[in-house]
Amino acid sequence: EDKIAEARSQIAEEELRKQQLTEKASEVPRERIEAIAREGIQHYSAYLQANGEVDRLTNENAILQRKLEHT
Repeated sequence: EDKIAEARSQIAEEELRKQQLTEKASEVPRERIEAIAREGIQHYSAYLQANGEVDRLTNENAILQRKLEHT
């Protein structure tokens, strides 16, 4: 009976250890995913800024082109 109780105790400890390792393993990818997401948001924000600047310059170029045609 002592061996059975000891084996059950070891099994319970291993199950707890397994659960802790599983939780820890899922934390690392979550942190990495969040870091990549933040980086992606920064890139998208920079894209929007650059796209707005391109649109402004395109419009400015069109206006200047029209002025040149009329002079």
